[in-house]
Amino acid sequence: ENLDRSALIKKVLIEGIQQERFNFAIKKYLLQEISLERAAEIAKISLHELIAKITQLGIPSNLTIEDFKKLI
Repeated sequence: ENLDRSALIKKVLIEGIQQERFNFAIKKYLLQEISLERAAEIAKISLHELIAKITQLGIPSNLTIEDFKKLI
């Protein structure tokens, strides 16, 4: 990508914030403080995307039947 310096800094900051949001959501999910659906909301990604990411990371899911029905 051909970005100027300020655009590059902005891009890096946005990506960092998104990653921190994801990390926070996953931490709360693993501590069973929030649901998978709430983790997706905090991470500002879809439930489908969150499930795909945690699967790639090898994080076990505690999906309930209700959660599964929302995916269908």
